[in-house]
Amino acid sequence: LDAHGFIRAAGVHKLHAGAHYDAFTLRSRRFATADWLSGPPGTLTQESLGKTRTLALWGDDEWGVAPDLMLTLGARYEWWKAYGGRIFPLSAPASADQPSRSAQGLSPKASLHWEPAKHWTATLSIGRALRFPTVSELYQSVAVGTQQRSPDPNLRSEKAWSGELAVERSSAGGRVRLSLFHESIADALISQTSPFPGTQTSVSFVQNIGRTRTNGAELVVEKRDVLPHFDLTGSFTLADPKIASNPGFPAAVGKLIPQVPGRKATLVATWRANDRLSLTMAARYSSRLFGTINNADIVGHTYQGFEGYFVADARMLYRVTPHMELAAGVENLTDKRYFLFHPFPGRTVTAEIHWHL
Repeated sequence: LDAHGFIRAAGVHKLHAGAHYDAFTLRSRRFATADWLSGPPGTLTQESLGKTRTLALWGDDEWGVAPDLMLTLGARYEWWKAYGGRIFPLSAPASADQPSRSAQGLSPKASLHWEPAKHWTATLSIGRALRFPTVSELYQSVAVGTQQRSPDPNLRSEKAWSGELAVERSSAGGRVRLSLFHESIADALISQTSPFPGTQTSVSFVQNIGRTRTNGAELVVEKRDVLPHFDLTGSFTLADPKIASNPGFPAAVGKLIPQVPGRKATLVATWRANDRLSLTMAARYSSRLFGTINNADIVGHTYQGFEGYFVADARMLYRVTPHMELAAGVENLTDKRYFLFHPFPGRTVTAEIHWHL
């Protein structure tokens, strides 16, 4: 549930305020039944139960300090609770019932938006964010055969500090934006994939990492009518996502954060042949990434592996009437075969009909 309201005050202030509430329930049970379609449940063999809820209040003030300068100050305060946790059976002798947990915290933010000249803007933003463990991360157990891996009900909340400096130049029919960003996360909640003890089956579990940090830059270009009726948009992101501290696994320090690529790029070109027909070509690129915190999964082109990719797409849109549109497309035009844990689809053809009221 979310509520949001705002009011203008004294002409130079725009005040926003709101409230948030969410609740999640985990209820997963496994029974020893001889007939899973219509037989009786049988004996309870595995159980994962738990609940979480979050209540938050927030507010911010958009303050027109000067005609070309806007300052935004805000904060969010959250109250989080996990309760009703039960993990059965446990791998070690202990009570199946898990203790209740609670946490709370403040997330402040500030942003300064400056328009130094016509068509130019610069924005400097900084903020703190909290990410509490989900109910599944705390209590969802995994079983393979007669063995079981229990989650960590004592996971800590992520604490992230993020900052960005963005400079943008707009023009008729387009814009160019360059962003420099930095993020540091303490107690990062990262999913680690590894073989289940004593088996060849891989499972995922979540753990706290001491600290991660990411520095990067992003360039975005949008231009309409680069050539007559020809539009071009593209982006390129360069990042250095590293594990900066991990006392529980020192071998992971200096490695790439799992599932975060160092380079990503997109390019989209659209030709508006006339008022009814448009043709689009797109390309997507990502450098290789890893699924483990020590980057030990060096073989990417296999099931449960991660690798880089370069994929092209094509799409045609035809407006039959003001109310009806026909579209056809080909995703992964070159039938590129690549894996992001599981094999991604090869060449895929789509067709659509849209009706606008």
